Amino acid sequence: MHFVVSLLLALVLPGVQQPSSASSLEAEINRTGGALVHGVSFDPGTAALRTASEKVLQEIVVLMREHTDWRFEVQGHTHASGAPDLALALSSRRARTVVDWLVTHGINADRLVAKGYGETRPVSTEPNDESRLLNDRVQLRKLNEE
Repeated sequence: MHFVVSLLLALVLPGVQQPSSASSLEAEINRTGGALVHGVSFDPGTAALRTASEKVLQEIVVLMREHTDWRFEVQGHTHASGAPDLALALSSRRARTVVDWLVTHGINADRLVAKGYGETRPVSTEPNDESRLLNDRVQLRKLNEE
């Protein structure tokens, strides 16, 4: 488990992994149907996007303009250090913030669904700061065409 956590940390810790690019997101989505979005961050305990997040969000805009038929569930996830209902509400607000940013920047709202998962889908269960950083994340999941 420690190796997996270390590997994931190398992928998601700020300064270690570059923010996601449109091409890296596209490759991951084509391979798995979804993608972890590196570089989206919020002020602690809030749904306020940090300015540095705009670069990667703009990459999502580029991707969605290239693939006009793609629709996504924008997933918000949080760590498990508080009340589960508060974590769920925070993750939902964060997902909604990302969707609102994308819509404001030209993506049709019909192509996006915001969904918060709180602490229900952790990628690490270790009780430390690294685990918290891994679990506080935004992911995209491609929705099937209806």
